[in-house]
Amino acid sequence: MPNTEAALVVLSEQFAAATGRSVSTVARLATGSGTTVQRLRAGCAITTRRADRALQWLSDNWPADLSWPAEIPRPVPTPGSPAASPPPTEKERRLAAVELTKTGKVRRPGELLEAVGLEAERDRSMYDHVLKVYADGRPRGREYPEKGTAAEWILEGLVAVGDVRFAKRRELWDRAAEVAARHGFSGSAA
Repeated sequence: MPNTEAALVVLSEQFAAATGRSVSTVARLATGSGTTVQRLRAGCAITTRRADRALQWLSDNWPADLSWPAEIPRPVPTPGSPAASPPPTEKERRLAAVELTKTGKVRRPGELLEAVGLEAERDRSMYDHVLKVYADGRPRGREYPEKGTAAEWILEGLVAVGDVRFAKRRELWDRAAEVAARHGFSGSAA
């Protein structure tokens, strides 16, 4: 295991290479000084407090597609930091691509249906049913469909993409996610 100074140099260099930033920029972000890595390479020391803060910053912001070096102990990422959140799933990436109209409604329902793993033509009637029954202000606007059903997947998709007809439900999910993050629980409500 390298000493703390050597570990900071290695981590800063790898972070810089992976993110396209200069080593001095990474050093400035992690320690407050762009010359820290240069000074560490020259054999200068760093205070324990400053080194701990730098290691924590690197851990909190470490790129998801870059492995942390096995020989360097990694601080646990701070809840709510970029590294504490798992990378988006394929479903989450597809949902992020679903467009909304200017009024905040899903532009192409078929895209949403495919994003949640359903067939656009076959399941369009279920989409219409979810809008009619589960939207804010509708008869079951505060209820949930049965677990594991197409209706549940469609409802979760509509809430996740921010369809205005499900704004109250989205607000509740966002509030639940904030509380969970504040208390150190992982995952999200949406």
